[in-house]
Amino acid sequence: MKGVLNFLGSILDYINPFSEKFFLKVLIEWIGNFFIGLRDLFISLFVPEDNYFTNKIDDIKYKISQKLPYQDYMNMFETVKQVESGEDISISLDNYKVGNMNLNMPKFINFSFITKYKNTWYAWVRGFIFVFLIIYNINQIIKLLRGYNVADGVNQLNNSSGGVNK
Repeated sequence: MKGVLNFLGSILDYINPFSEKFFLKVLIEWIGNFFIGLRDLFISLFVPEDNYFTNKIDDIKYKISQKLPYQDYMNMFETVKQVESGEDISISLDNYKVGNMNLNMPKFINFSFITKYKNTWYAWVRGFIFVFLIIYNINQIIKLLRGYNVADGVNQLNNSSGGVNK
């Protein structure tokens, strides 16, 4: 009889809205815990852990530096930036590593005597190119006005006037 009364009391606890065992409270807590668990599941599946991408990038940089020592080349690019500033630079290719090979390139021709004539050399080259650019532009203007180039002009004149007596 006590078992039946306890069973009926537990049923009344589930029906009583002021009881801790009220079925709607239990159902709401269960649904809330279900969605919290579902949210935690999705977070663990799709959201990476802290510093995940930073660690991946560092790992990639380390592997690349093992295969190709790019820092040596970055230092070489820094010396190229000095060229724009007009500073005198010297690039040494001694003991550069490319893959598993070491590059040892001794200086076999000394071009230091040319450096004092560099500005003069640049001026002569610019002047030489300038002359050809003027000739090219004159030819283009004549082509615009006549419809044919100066070089093709002799052939055009011969063909239009009946040609040369043969």
